Amino acid sequence: MLDGSPAVRRELEKFELARIFITDPKIEALAAKQNARMTKQFKTTAIPLHVVLAPDGKELARFDYQGPFSTPEDYVKFLRDGMAKFEKR
Repeated sequence: MLDGSPAVRRELEKFELARIFITDPKIEALAAKQNARMTKQFKTTAIPLHVVLAPDGKELARFDYQGPFSTPEDYVKFLRDGMAKFEKR
């Protein structure tokens, strides 16, 4: 996983992290609500979906996860791009 990289971990420390669970059968009703929210807000239910959001919910950056083809360097770039857009606000 990308978050095992020391460079990724350093960048992630700058963010407040949140998860939306859309597939957990133990919380089916909540998962359905989260799925609907994800579809409305992000126009996708693709998982995993990694986005950087501003406090107002505006999407600043989205990571196009490519499985084994995604590199820690790609992820660090995504995080830095998101942070740069946040700092310009």
